[in-house]
Amino acid sequence: MTRIAILGAGPYGAFAAKKLSSVPGLDVTLISKKNYIHMVPAVPRNFVTQNLDGYSRTLEDIFGNSIRLIYDEVVSFDDKKATTRKNGDVAFDVLIVATGSILNREFQLPDTIDSAVEYFKEEFEKVKRAKNITVIGGGISGCELVGELAYKFKDEIAKGEKSIRLIHSSSNLLSHFEIDSVRMSIKSQLEGMNVKLYLGKQATQDGDKIYVGSEEIPSDHTIWTTGVKPATPDSPLEGLKNEKGEIKVKSTFQTLASPNIFAVGDCVDFVIKTAFPLKKWGSVLTDNVVAYVQNKPLTKQIVPPTNDDKPTCGVSLGPEQGAGQIATPFGTFKAPTFLVVQSKSKTMLKGKLSQF
Repeated sequence: MTRIAILGAGPYGAFAAKKLSSVPGLDVTLISKKNYIHMVPAVPRNFVTQNLDGYSRTLEDIFGNSIRLIYDEVVSFDDKKATTRKNGDVAFDVLIVATGSILNREFQLPDTIDSAVEYFKEEFEKVKRAKNITVIGGGISGCELVGELAYKFKDEIAKGEKSIRLIHSSSNLLSHFEIDSVRMSIKSQLEGMNVKLYLGKQATQDGDKIYVGSEEIPSDHTIWTTGVKPATPDSPLEGLKNEKGEIKVKSTFQTLASPNIFAVGDCVDFVIKTAFPLKKWGSVLTDNVVAYVQNKPLTKQIVPPTNDDKPTCGVSLGPEQGAGQIATPFGTFKAPTFLVVQSKSKTMLKGKLSQF
C-alpha cells in the first residue's frame, strides 16, 4: 500500500481525500485541527444567521471509516514524515499540503463544530448590541460582511439606532482583480444601504479606539478582515517556500522542492487567493498524485493565475444584492445582478458541501 498523507481538511484537502480513498492500493490519512469542514466563503452570512446547517459537515460524516482521520496540528514536515503536536510523526510516501491560510481573528473558526455554532451565536450578540460597527478591510470578505450586517439591521440603521462603517486603505473597494464596473457597483450599493465608507484611508487601533488618520471613528465593535497569510507548517526542505511563506508549485501542483510533495489552495504561491473550480483543480491534483504513485508522467496541468487575470467571481451584499464578473476568452465582463443573486447571494453557497 502507498501511504498518502493530506494536511488540512478544507475543500481541496477533503476533495483529495475523498477521491483518493477510492483508488486501490492507496492508504489515505487526513490530518486536520478541525473535526469538520466549513464553507468559508459563507462566514459573512454565518455572522447573522448563526445557523451552520448546510454550511458545515463533520469529517466523520463525510468519510466514515474510508480513511484514517487524525485530529491534530501539524507543526512541521519533510519529504518523509509530518510531525504533529500530539500524535507524533506520521510517515508517508506522498504528501498533499492543503493547509489554506491563517485568517484574521474574527474569521478564524474553532476546532469543533459545536464550538463553531456557539462562536457565531456570540458574534451575533456582539453586532446586535453594538451601536457603531466598524469593519476594516474592503476586500471581498469585508464588503460581504458589511453587506450582511447592513441588510440584517437595515431598520435600525434607517432609524439612526445603528451605524456601520467600512474602512479600506485603497481608493476603490475590492482589488485590482475585480473590474472597475464591479467595484463601482459594490460601492454604490453599499452607499445605498447607508454604509459609511472611508476609502483611501489607513485605519489604526489604540486600545478600543479606532482612528482614520487623526480622526477618531466611533466604534463599539470592530471587525478586521485584513492580514491573511498562508498557513504553512515549518519545513527544513530547501526551496519549498517563497519569502511570503507560500509553497512553490508547478502547474501540476507538484512542489519544486520535492517530487513526492504536492500542494494546493491558499497555501501555494498563486497571486490570487480565491476559490477556483474545486472539481477541476482537485481532479488535476489527484490525477497527478495517482500518476506519480504509478510512476507515470504527470500530464494534467492548470494555468496558474497571474496579476493580469480578472477571474470569474461574485460579491454578495446580503441575500438580495451583489455584483460579479464573468471571465471569457474575450475578456471579463460584469455579470447580470440576478445571476449573482441566484448563484451566490441568495444562499451563500449553502449545500455545496454535499458534493463530498
